[in-house]
This record gives sequence, structure tokens and C-alpha cells, in this order.
Amino acid sequence: MESEHAASSPNDNSEVPLQDNSTTTATKVYPVYSREEVVKHRTLADRVWVTFKGEIFDITDFVGLHPGGNKIMLAAGGALEPFWALYAVHSQEHVLEILSQYKVGELSAEDQLEKSYSDDVSDPYARDPQRHPALVVNSLKPFNAEPPPEILTEDPITPNTFFFKRNHLPVPHVDPASYKLEISGTGLPDTLTLTLNDLKTKFTKHTVIATLQCAGNRRSEMNKVKTVKGLEWGRGAISTARWGGVRLRDVLLHAGYKPDSCSLVQHVQFEGLDKDVTGTSYGASIPLHKALSEDGDVLLAYEMNGEVLPLDHGFPLRVVVPGVVGARNVKWLGKIILSAEESQSHWQQNDYKGFSPSVDWDTVDFSSAPAIQELPIQSAITEPENGAILEKDSDMLTIKGYAWSGGGREVVRVDVSLDGGKTWCVAELRSAEGEEAPPLGKAWAWKLWQLSVPFPPDMNQLDIVCKAVDNSYNTQPDTVAPIWNLRGKYIAATQRPDGTWRKPRRVKDGYVPQEEVPVYENKYVKFFKSKPDLPPGMNPSDALQAKQQEQVAAVKGASSDAAGLSKSAKRNLKRKEKRKQQQDKVAGNGDHQEDELSVAVQKVEISGQPEALQETEPECSTEGALEKTKKVKNLKKKLRQVEELQHKLDSGEIKQPTKEQLDKLGRRKALEEELQELELNL
Repeated sequence: MESEHAASSPNDNSEVPLQDNSTTTATKVYPVYSREEVVKHRTLADRVWVTFKGEIFDITDFVGLHPGGNKIMLAAGGALEPFWALYAVHSQEHVLEILSQYKVGELSAEDQLEKSYSDDVSDPYARDPQRHPALVVNSLKPFNAEPPPEILTEDPITPNTFFFKRNHLPVPHVDPASYKLEISGTGLPDTLTLTLNDLKTKFTKHTVIATLQCAGNRRSEMNKVKTVKGLEWGRGAISTARWGGVRLRDVLLHAGYKPDSCSLVQHVQFEGLDKDVTGTSYGASIPLHKALSEDGDVLLAYEMNGEVLPLDHGFPLRVVVPGVVGARNVKWLGKIILSAEESQSHWQQNDYKGFSPSVDWDTVDFSSAPAIQELPIQSAITEPENGAILEKDSDMLTIKGYAWSGGGREVVRVDVSLDGGKTWCVAELRSAEGEEAPPLGKAWAWKLWQLSVPFPPDMNQLDIVCKAVDNSYNTQPDTVAPIWNLRGKYIAATQRPDGTWRKPRRVKDGYVPQEEVPVYENKYVKFFKSKPDLPPGMNPSDALQAKQQEQVAAVKGASSDAAGLSKSAKRNLKRKEKRKQQQDKVAGNGDHQEDELSVAVQKVEISGQPEALQETEPECSTEGALEKTKKVKNLKKKLRQVEELQHKLDSGEIKQPTKEQLDKLGRRKALEEELQELELNL
């Protein structure tokens, strides 16, 4: 859901393949117990035992470490399978490895035949709505996905289809005809129940354009500093919509709340209709002053971009709290409770809080930090894509992105640098069409920004950085490391991409732009395979150019005589001659336009050089390179097969994977590393 619930809860998702733990314990003989004996171990005093695939585990010492809190006690004395059918994230290598450490026995053969769970347990996610295939999926169950970055900045209003999806539990199906919203709590004379029709007919409809952002947006960048727990969000866990509904303030006053008569109420709690296996709803709360403020614009929304609220986004009713972290924008709203206390939900008390970079999972105390409400200022680059190669014949460079600040603070400027922060340009800002300048403190929507500048004539590599400034003159920290936190929240550092963007050029003075090489020194180490011994006074960039000049000279020498060309180069020449004949034939019909070879990392167009050079890649003209290319294709094919298998497991299409399938999944990481190394060499 746009509202970000706990990724450290049982719904976290990590891309780790499923493994079979039975092999880790095959050499040890364990005692055999009956199911009756297992049932006796249901409390901490009696030790907590659970079963999984015929094995018995004593998890007493793990209960206090469980990210989902005491919910693990629901499985005490019984089988884990029914619970893990709901929280599919558990069927992953690191979870099973942890579980294997607590094995104490085997379930008797007789009891294994009398399963305590059904193989036909219905998939709680089976009724989830269909989603657009363009979305970048971070987890299937529950479903969490973001749009490709470039889609975000197509329009200030994000289409419903591409609005990022943040769910923590199966999507509930609610009959709008029988739907009822319950409002109760301190300061109210009675509990009030409203139907969807009541909300639409008894209250004035209001429309608010507001941006919702997941607290984990850009978490993948924080993972590069040090691993954090949570979904691997890119830059797309943020979107903007035009919301339609009724003001929460109006509903609370209608329910009988009198602001001056009860000082005990400090918080407004929300409960969703999405529930876990225990019947516990997702919950969150916001301060009362935000809920009652005439300028707070908190809505009970039943429309999104002029349409009925989509199922994935909370149909039939959700809360929209402008300027506040997505986690408080509860979907499928069922209850509103006025209280002296915050919501006691896991997602309010044990997640969505910020800590020092020095705090780890051994020392964290969630009660020591306040729950996140407003988020800090944020900006990101959506175009060009990280590591992209830009059009060589374009005179202008266009960079796009978004910027937003929490609490209604308006973004007033976005600065963009092409050289890593040495010099800066001011980007042009864009709001939704027809939207007037927001009143002070009510800038709920993001600003899209764009910068169009001439390509720097003296630069072949671009280190693009962006940073935003709001009307309180808050700006983004320069790097991620100082704001690192164990849950990967509020990632608001200036965006510094992994690689560079550049404008490929024709060869001049013997220089061949050959590979997409990032500007950071540690990335040069990757290019050279090991840190080079540089001559005094020579930096990595100069060393790279010297290396490329040597390669050009070597290729020139090899191509000075056609007989000296490799077999690969000769084949390239034949292909070029054949293509040239075809082009000449087309040109004879008057329809030919000069063929521009596409510029890629391993292939560049070279003018003013022998024909052989134009088709011969400096480091890829040998038989060995061809063999590596074939191997790359083969590895990619194997990885696609692994990904298809993982998808079938996640979707429940495969319920009991074979050992061969498990072995194939277990090789995924090794295949990825081998592919990365080969592509780097090529």
C-alpha cells in the first residue's frame, strides 16, 4: 500500500531462494516425538515447540527475537505451515537456516501421516486484484510494487494503474452496500456508524491533491552503505493523486466531539479491514491536532483521480493524511477511535521509527523513539536511467525528477549538478495543471522538475546529482551514510547514482570511449579488476584513458593488414560488406537514410578509421570473447529459468518443490555473480 506498513513485521520480503534444510541435519540422529508430546510445549515455561515438514523445533530462545513480535506464539505446540501460507516471506533461505538451528527432534511417522494442516489450504492472496505488468514487483505476497521511474515524471498526477502498491496483508473484499464505518472513543457521546452512502450524502465533498510516500522509498541506496531490513524499494515508492472524499474533521464533529470539552484526547486511531490470521487489523494513528485542523485537509477518501477508489488502494474507503508518511494513510478503513494514546499497533509502536546509525538489532529499543509522522525533504532523478548511455547526436541533455517535502512545506528549488556537486544549475519546477500556488503550510503535492542544458563540451562522463530545498530552507544531506538506520527509513540524501551518464563521442586523438565507467575511485578498482599501481601524479581517470589508448594502438596494429585480422574480425568484415550491399540497394530506391550503428557499452561507432576497426570491438574481437558472449547468453537463460521457478513458488503454483528445483534455486546467487563478472570483462 502507499501506506508503508512494517517491513520488519512478518511481511518482510527478501529475494533469497528457498532451500531444503533437511540436508543440514541428516548426519545427526534426533529423538522421535508424538504430536501429543509437541502440544505440551506451548508456553515459555514449558518450552515452545513447533513442527515444520515433519521436524520439531524448540524456538523458545527465538521468541524474543522474532521480528513479528509475539505472533509466533500462535504456532506454539503446532505446525508452522498454516501461518507461513499467509506470510510467504518465511519460505526463504535465511529464515529456514535460522529455524534449523533450533531442531530438537522428528515427528513420529504415524503423526506425520495425520497432518495438522491441509495441503489444500486456500491461498489468502488468491483474490488479490490484477496489476499492470510494467510495475516493478518487490514482493508478490503481500503485493508490493513501484512504477518504473520514468513513468513517475510523465505527469504530476500519477495514474491509478501506476500508483505504487504497498500492502502488508491480503487485500480484503468489502461489499459497499453493507459497508459501515464505526467511530468511537473518548470524548464522544456514543458510537456512531456511517454507511458509504451516508458519507457521500451527509457531508460536503472535498478534493485534495496529495503525494503519498513510503518511508522506505529509495531504501536500495541505503543497502549499499550497510544492509538494512525491508523491501528493496527503488525511487518509485512515491506517487501523487487527486483524492476525493469528506473531511475527517467534519465527521468527528458530526459524531459529537467538542474540541473544547475534552482535553484527554490526543490521538486519532485508524483500523483497517485487512487482517492477519489472528484477526488483527492493520492500524495506525495521527495526532488529534492534525485530524481536527481546518488546514490539515485529512480526508476519508472514496475517490482517486476522479474514479472509484481502486481495490489495491483501499476500496471502499481509506484515510488520506497529506504531508504525513504513507504508513498512517490506512486503507480499507473500518474504525476510527479517539484516544489519549497512540495506536498500539505493531506498525505504530515497533516500526516506522528512526534511530542513530550506531543502533543495530542487538541494541534497538523501539520505545525510545517517536513514531514517524512528517517526512523530510526528498528528491530523485528519474531520467536518464542509472548507467544509461545518452544519444551521441543530441546537442541538449534533459534530466528529470521529482521533489517533495513533508508537513506541507513547499519545494521552492531543485539544484542539479553534472559534475558530482562542483557546479550547479537550477531546474524548472512543474505542478499539476491548473493547480494554484498552495497556501503556506499546505503544499501537499510534489513538484516535478526538469533541467535542459547543452552537453558539456569537455566532459565524456557525467556524475549527475540533485538536491531539493523547501520553503523552510531544509535541504538534503550530501550522502546516505550519516542517516543510515537499521530499518532503512526516510532516505533523503542527495541522489548520487552508481554509475555515470555520458555522451559517446567519435574517436579523436586515439581515444576510444569503451566502457561505462563510474566516476568513483572504488568503481575504477572494479574496472581494473584490482587496484592498479598508478604512476606518481596519475589519477584513476588518467590511467583509464592511458589503458584505452593502448587498446586503440593494439587494434590499429592488428588491422593494418587484412591478413593479420582474427577470424572474428574477418567475419565482421564479411557481415559489414553484406549489409553495405543491402544499404546500397535501398539507397537506389531513394528511401535510404544513413545507418547509424547503435552505441552500446561494448560497441562504439568509430569514424576515420579502417573499415575493420568500425566493426571490430577493441577487446572483443577474439575467439575467447565470442566464447564469453555465448556463456553470458547461457547464464542469462539459466537465470530466467530460476526466476520463473521462484515466481511459481511465490504464487503457490508449486507447493512442494523437488530437490532438483531447490538446488536450481540455490545456485541463483552464484549464477548472478558469474554473469556480473563476465559482463564486466566483456
